[in-house]
Amino acid sequence: MAQEIHILPSADSATPRQVRAVTTAFAIWAVLWAALASWVAYDVGELARISDEALATGRALGRMAAALGTFAHTPFVGTFARAGASELLLAAASLRSSGLSSRDAIGQLSILLGLAVALIPVLPFGVLLARLHRERRRERGALERALASGGRERENAICYLAGRGYTNLPYHELVGPAGGGQDTEAIARAELERLGLGRYWSEPAGAGTPGEGVRSGDRAS
Repeated sequence: MAQEIHILPSADSATPRQVRAVTTAFAIWAVLWAALASWVAYDVGELARISDEALATGRALGRMAAALGTFAHTPFVGTFARAGASELLLAAASLRSSGLSSRDAIGQLSILLGLAVALIPVLPFGVLLARLHRERRRERGALERALASGGRERENAICYLAGRGYTNLPYHELVGPAGGGQDTEAIARAELERLGLGRYWSEPAGAGTPGEGVRSGDRAS
């Protein structure tokens, strides 16, 4: 059976260091693709020079038609001069029209390609990262309210954190300095510290501080 691939850590187990790491990686990723998008847009935009050459050729043909038109009333060659001037004028108008339309199309294409190169590789990662931050804020708020409320809701939060602590904390922190194992509140607080949310721990009225052996984690950013 194929295993699910997790690009980002889950919101309920991500540490502040992990969140900062993936955020920094996303910023670097976005900058690299933005630079590549700028290069692609510039390179495609350079194709507009072909349109500029077509416009220059059209203007040259227009001048040739005007020069040839001066012979329109010359005996013997006037008829041929008028016909040639008319054909040159038509060709010049066609070149100018094609040059203008192709230059506009190339400009629009360069912008669209630049946006596609910049956004397609970045947006999915950005959406996942934004969801991680949103879910982390939601988790932080829920734990803060539960721990501050007291009663059954606080007990449920401590049990939840302790359960995650048994999965995420290293063994030496679970057994404590005496090797006899930590109590549930100590493990719950250690897990909260690991998540960088230790400042949200609040003791119930009249309760003492949990025992030693709880490590200090990073502060939430």
